[in-house]
Amino acid sequence: MRVKHIRFAHEITDVHLDNVDVLVETDHGYTYTIVVCTPGNLLNQMEENKLNFITPDTPTIIVKELTEKIIREAIEIYAEDDGYWLKLCQFGDDIDISVLNKLEEQHRKEWEEWNDE
Repeated sequence: MRVKHIRFAHEITDVHLDNVDVLVETDHGYTYTIVVCTPGNLLNQMEENKLNFITPDTPTIIVKELTEKIIREAIEIYAEDDGYWLKLCQFGDDIDISVLNKLEEQHRKEWEEWNDE
């Protein structure tokens, strides 16, 4: 998958401590909305929530700084392999748990077969 165009959904206030929704138009004719944030933003979230971890949420691309150059580089990597990781960021929180349970069961069977050998 090739990235045709990216644009930010809103203004970035701090390139080190912020997040931004990025609209990613691809050559497949679809526009993904992807959250991109910095490690500093994640630390702020933990402090605000008074937690030592990030709670489960929409899959996010994490970059060192929120610059167009860095964000574009990251998104182009996420778009490789038919956009697997880009699609996961877009739809990851919409995957039905039954799909994951089925994958877990498959893996469990493969693991048991491997252990039996």
